[in-house]
Amino acid sequence: MDKTNVNDIFNRPPTISEDTLHYVLYPPHKLSDKVSVTTLATVMQNYVESILPDFLWHRDAFQLKIIPNEDSGEGYVLEGRMRVGDCVDDEWCAVWLLWQISGKWDVAISVSDSDGEFLLIEAAEHLPSWVTPTNAENRVWIYQSHLHLIPLSHISAPSSKPQRRKYTGSNDTDDEEEPDVDDEDYIGAQDALKVLRDSVESTAAPKSVEEAVWNRIHGYPAATTQHTHHTKTYLPVDVAKALSKNPSLVQKAVETFYTRDAIQLRAAHRMSRFPPEPSVLTTTTMTRTAYAQLMGQKFYPPKIFGRWSEREGTPEWRWRDIGMKIACGFEMLYQESKNKTVTTNELSADASKSSAEARKDALRRNPDYIAYIENLKKSGYFRGEVEGSALWNQLEDKAASAFVEARKDDDATRTSFAAEVKAVLVQVADDDSICRREEDSEDWLNVDESDFDAMLEKAAGKSGTTPSKVESAAMDVDSRLEADEDRLANEQAEKLKTMAKKVEDFLEGKGDIEGARFQDEEFSDEEFGGK
Repeated sequence: MDKTNVNDIFNRPPTISEDTLHYVLYPPHKLSDKVSVTTLATVMQNYVESILPDFLWHRDAFQLKIIPNEDSGEGYVLEGRMRVGDCVDDEWCAVWLLWQISGKWDVAISVSDSDGEFLLIEAAEHLPSWVTPTNAENRVWIYQSHLHLIPLSHISAPSSKPQRRKYTGSNDTDDEEEPDVDDEDYIGAQDALKVLRDSVESTAAPKSVEEAVWNRIHGYPAATTQHTHHTKTYLPVDVAKALSKNPSLVQKAVETFYTRDAIQLRAAHRMSRFPPEPSVLTTTTMTRTAYAQLMGQKFYPPKIFGRWSEREGTPEWRWRDIGMKIACGFEMLYQESKNKTVTTNELSADASKSSAEARKDALRRNPDYIAYIENLKKSGYFRGEVEGSALWNQLEDKAASAFVEARKDDDATRTSFAAEVKAVLVQVADDDSICRREEDSEDWLNVDESDFDAMLEKAAGKSGTTPSKVESAAMDVDSRLEADEDRLANEQAEKLKTMAKKVEDFLEGKGDIEGARFQDEEFSDEEFGGK
């Protein structure tokens, strides 16, 4: 191998996992027209914001898009695609949200990720023997705040089966023939929904299966307090102002810095939009994953940052280091996106307000929008406000944005990072709103022996353990370590190895899953407003 190729291998930037969560929400037939589904998207999104206010998603935010129901060929459904990257917490938080939504509205929800039916993977230890990766498609549902499994006694015509879904990690090749059992056991989404909603036969998943999933999500929303980290940082003034208005911008900047390449670094060496000085000491909020990514990279400041007077290893030096990395991420992403299509978000505050009024005037000539607003009235969205009041207008602005956003065909018109920064900066007149709260402890970055043992026990198959029991188990492990550390370590290693092998077999579809076991009405307030 020549020197160039060696350098290419070892100088590649870190990559972000492309793990993507995909979920589809199927409303009942009477609410599957486009206006009704748009209304559901808005009231559900509003509900999500109310129970997770100001939640900071690591990569993509929870969203709901309206798409045609390709399974039935008529009506519409809601769909979401979230890149969760290296932050698995986002995936389980989204599942918790879907669980809550299913209990409030009459929607059946399917959810999968890059590994396939990950809810079954989580419960692999407890699954019925008939469940395999090749027959699980369209059989796993979240409905009425419970997990459901459609039995094999319900199938669809083999001719209705589309091209088989490929599972990450499987050994399938294009030359392999799919076993006949796949066609025989296949059920389409629409047939599965009929069984779920209309069948007298119970489709509830076994209690142990549901508990395995519930144990991963029952800690929300309280668990979100352990999702973010507050740290002091020295930031260019405009970066601090932008983050004071829209804290989520830091996530994109961190990702850009973390995955930077040589071309992007040219912008960081100039810092023409966000010069290092004047700077301000502020408190920045980001996900713990993002903070760990910044802390884990050694990066020498570009010369434009000058020499810091702070001594390395002190908190003040760390504030300079983290702030410098965020500023570089802002600069690189801003320069990369500043020439993208200009949107109304880049207008001044007054012009933006005028644009919002013009948009509403245009939308009011759309019959779908008029029906949509009427549905929102029935749902209680406007909180009993008099039409035309200040709060009414504010809520309608939000509803109009949601109407447009939910109906976008793709993300091609998504606002650029540069446009988002410009939009928030015109709303911040001075630095009075810059956050100066105390920073959080970094203790969570250090995993001690007992914490590691507790995680090993959970991974080894004790997924039904409640948080308090996990703490007790960790204490027990500590006492046993003192008596027989080697024996315990060997036992746990074997458990983890066995569990990993069995989950791997399930993912790859090897053998039977037993190998993964250890022992037409008018709309009503309720329909749109939830239960």
